[in-house]
Amino acid sequence: MAYTESIFSIPEILGGGSNIHVSLVRQLIDELKVDSNAQKELAERLALTISEDTNLRVLLLNALIAEAATKRDIESAKGELKQEISAVRSELKQEISELRADMRTYFYGFMGGILATILTVVLITLNSYNSQLMVISFL
Repeated sequence: MAYTESIFSIPEILGGGSNIHVSLVRQLIDELKVDSNAQKELAERLALTISEDTNLRVLLLNALIAEAATKRDIESAKGELKQEISAVRSELKQEISELRADMRTYFYGFMGGILATILTVVLITLNSYNSQLMVISFL
């Protein structure tokens, strides 16, 4: 049996000798949820026990160190981040280049349309003057 559980025999309270498995840890957690003084006392006792026991301090430090990032971890993450930034920068440059090419195409198309309209007006006007000159020359 694990030490988080124990068997309590409550013979008469529940109407017949039932064996009930009750988790001592669950009882402690439930008690700590409602009793802030018990929370504080447990924290103080744990802190005192850890501070007095060299093996517990070493165990706690080793656990913390295992979770801490090393300089190598940070440098590795830094290198990965630089690669990501470089990739994003390249993608952005490519997209900007494509956008510029599209804008040039649209601009030249727009300017071509304006030029065609102007030439049409000029040619129609010249044709009109030419027709008037022909009428005058016949007279």
